[in-house]
Amino acid sequence: MKRVSGNSMGWLLVCSVFLPVMQCHLSRMAVEDTLIALYAGGGSDEDCVTATERMFQSMGYAVTRVDADYINSRGLEGFRLLCMPGGDMYQYEQDLASDGTEEIRQFIRNGG
Repeated sequence: MKRVSGNSMGWLLVCSVFLPVMQCHLSRMAVEDTLIALYAGGGSDEDCVTATERMFQSMGYAVTRVDADYINSRGLEGFRLLCMPGGDMYQYEQDLASDGTEEIRQFIRNGG
C-alpha cells in the first residue's frame, strides 16, 4: 500500500468533493474563451497550485498563474475564474492588501 502525504490526501479529498461541481460550472463556459487566473503567490502551496493547474489544463482550459503583484497592478480583467488553491490565507491577505482584496471583490461582483 502506498503512503499518501497530507497534502496529497487533502488534494484527493478536494478533487473527489469539488471536481464534479467545478466540471458542472465550467461546462457552461466555452473552453476557448475561458481564461483562469490561478493564484500562485506567497503562501500558496506549490503542490496544490501544480495539481490545480494540471486539472484545469486536462479539461482544456487556459491557466495563467497570478500573484499579489499581478492582481494589485493589473487586476483580473479578462479572466473568467479566479482559483485560490490551498495555502496560508493570512499570507494571501497580507500580500494582497486592501487593493488586491478589493479587486477580487469587484471581480466577484462583476460575475467572476
